[in-house]
Parts: sequence; C-alpha cells; structure tokens
Amino acid sequence: MRLRFDRYSDETITTSLIYLRAQIIREGRPGQDHVDALLRSRGVDLDGLRVPPVNKRTFAKGELTKAVLAALREGPKTKPQLYDAIQPLAPDMPRRALSERVRTCLKRMEGRGVVRREMRVLVLADN
Repeated sequence: MRLRFDRYSDETITTSLIYLRAQIIREGRPGQDHVDALLRSRGVDLDGLRVPPVNKRTFAKGELTKAVLAALREGPKTKPQLYDAIQPLAPDMPRRALSERVRTCLKRMEGRGVVRREMRVLVLADN
C-alpha cells in the first residue's frame, strides 16, 4: 500500500474529525477523548457540535428496484398503483417520501430501458 502525503485543507481535516466524532458517539466506540482533543487543538467549540441521527435506510441497496420490477411483472400500473403495491414493504415511510424514492428509481430504470411509459401507465420494456 502506497501512502500519499498531499496537502489537505484545514476545513477538510476538521470536517473529517467531526464526522469521526459523530460516528464514535453513535456507535459507542472508544477514542472520543482523542478526537475531542484534536478538535480542541484546531479551535473547534465542542459544545456547539451536534451529532446528527443515523439515516435509517428503509430499503437496502437494490431492494426498491426489485420491488418495482415485481410489481410491474404483475402487469402495467399507474404511479399511484405502484406506490400502493410497494407501501406494505415500507409501512413506516411517509407516502410522500416513498413516492419520491419510487420516482427516482423509475427515472433510473427508464434511462436503462428497463421500464417504459405508455401514456400514464408504466410497463416493463420488451427485452
């Protein structure tokens, strides 16, 4: 493994330390006192730092795409019908958030030629 000793900006180093501190706090790992000491030496006010909550992923990587494909294999669907078919897989996710995720997934799938629109209906492309 070859190490590179490039110059990093102070902002990049400080941001990385803040991220590391948040990760240590969230996961209950040791080493927070060392990171806090480094941040104090860089002039960071630790009292002003907040630890953002972990973003809980509703769908693992690829799961939403699989759910959309499974729903469309049953037959053509409008977007609301597609949301209704996927909603049981994410019961705690607000409908608006789910629709945004599905919309983004559909754009990717349309771009790859997996899904196509026929008027207001979504269908699997003939491959």
